[in-house]
Amino acid sequence: MAQAGSAEAVRQRAGALDFLARRRYFLDAIYGVLYRVFLLGFSRIVGFIDRYLVDGCLNVASAWTLRAGTASPHPVGQAQDYVYGVPSACSARGVGAVVAVAVTAHAH
Repeated sequence: MAQAGSAEAVRQRAGALDFLARRRYFLDAIYGVLYRVFLLGFSRIVGFIDRYLVDGCLNVASAWTLRAGTASPHPVGQAQDYVYGVPSACSARGVGAVVAVAVTAHAH
C-alpha cells in the first residue's frame, strides 16, 4: 500500500482522472479525427468542384471562343488588327462619355 501523500497514493485516488490526464484527455486524438473528417473532407469537395466544375466551364468557354474565332470571316489574332481595334474602341468609349456628359448637362 502506498503512503498517504505519495505520488502513487494520489494516482490511485485520482483513478479515471489520472488515466485521462496521462492521455491528454484524448484531445490529440479528437483533433486528429476532426481534422481528417471535416477539414480534409471539405478540401476534397472544394478540389472536386474546382477541378471538374470550374475548369470544365472554362474549358467549354475557351473552346467556344476558339471555335468562334476560326468561324469568323474576319482575320483574328493578328497584331496589326489590334493596332486599329484598340484605339477605335477607346475613341468610341470617349465619344460615348462625351455624349453622356452632354446629355446630362443638357437635361439640367
